[in-house]
Amino acid sequence: MEEKELFKLLFRLLPNESFLVGGLVRDYLLGKESSDIDITLKGKPQFYASLLAKELGGHLFGFKKENLPFRDEVYSVVLPLQGKRIRIDLSSFNSLGEDLRNRDFTINALAWKLEDFLKGKKNIVDPFGGVEDLKNRLIRPVAFKNVLDDPLRMLRAYRFSQGLNFKLEPSLRSFIKQNAPLIKKVAPERILQEILKALSYPNSSRFILDTYRDHLLNQIFPLDREALLNAATGLEKLENLLRSPLSNLLQRDLEQKKRTFLGEFGEDTAIKLLLLYRNSPSREKFLSCLPFGKELKKYLKEGLDCYEKIKGLELSDIGQLYLYLKKCEPYLYAVSLLSHLFGEEAKFKKLLEFYENRYKPLGKPLLNGKEVMELLSLKPSPKVGKILERLILAQLKGQVKTKQDAKKFIKNLHDL
Repeated sequence: MEEKELFKLLFRLLPNESFLVGGLVRDYLLGKESSDIDITLKGKPQFYASLLAKELGGHLFGFKKENLPFRDEVYSVVLPLQGKRIRIDLSSFNSLGEDLRNRDFTINALAWKLEDFLKGKKNIVDPFGGVEDLKNRLIRPVAFKNVLDDPLRMLRAYRFSQGLNFKLEPSLRSFIKQNAPLIKKVAPERILQEILKALSYPNSSRFILDTYRDHLLNQIFPLDREALLNAATGLEKLENLLRSPLSNLLQRDLEQKKRTFLGEFGEDTAIKLLLLYRNSPSREKFLSCLPFGKELKKYLKEGLDCYEKIKGLELSDIGQLYLYLKKCEPYLYAVSLLSHLFGEEAKFKKLLEFYENRYKPLGKPLLNGKEVMELLSLKPSPKVGKILERLILAQLKGQVKTKQDAKKFIKNLHDL
């Protein structure tokens, strides 16, 4: 199904008083693609979201928006469309004007009746001058009270500024500086989502620098000026690297599996966060600032540890290389990027050669645990694991090449 057909289906299934709002209208007017369709309608959003999920074969979920005086409930349908993940958010309104009046920024306080959109009629509902602000590339609040009602909007202002390459209205920037401590009132989960969204966009160093200079980021993370500048410089270099052919080559050579964190953020975003973590004066405190979750925390700690260990790695010691790769194989993509950023690329290249030519083809034992136990009349025990590790090392050193060699090698082990 094409996008145009999707909107025709939405028009057929939703009530007549249905309006496209927010980011979709903004992005359409800017000539940008959007994977989020935000619709406000006269009716029960849960009923229509269930109907859409059934008709379109999407996944339905709903949530309440905390700390907001409007749009208490939003129901979402997520579906694949032409290789993309499309999310349709449905909410209801009593008064369209009131709905738009309570939104964050003028460029998001725009509405377009679904019927007019399909007919190509640009009858945009724009009570606060959002279209003009789009032309002037300006982030301006609908009302400062709206920012106070949900202080997360202070972070969102910088994310929109970064993602759209817009400027913040000077009075908004002054307002954020004065009210930055209010960000601490926001649920940490929401702050984390906002920061990761910003890191998933290009030019994330701009977001980091601007939010730090305006006293906002320092309310969240333990970053001093030197650490912040180092992290921002690293982010610029990393983004250049991610845009280069080298990044694709590394992903191919490492057979990188697609990883996501917290449901939607890719490994490149996690590596950008890793740079902030690496430059934090207190790494433990950094990890306690926001609810990163077990998987992402482990990635940050293990990924950085694996990078730092590469510096002292003795490349001629096959035993050392084996133990390193046994632990660090899941983090090699992160290690590769950090190595290219911080001058360890020559060492990583040699490690990659060993990984490609020896570890991948020879890093699994020719015999399994059951065969070892039968061969030596052993019961399950840690000893079996040690024998298998010795066998792998012998394979990596070229001492064992066949299953017959492996059986002979194991029978001759006397020091376990």
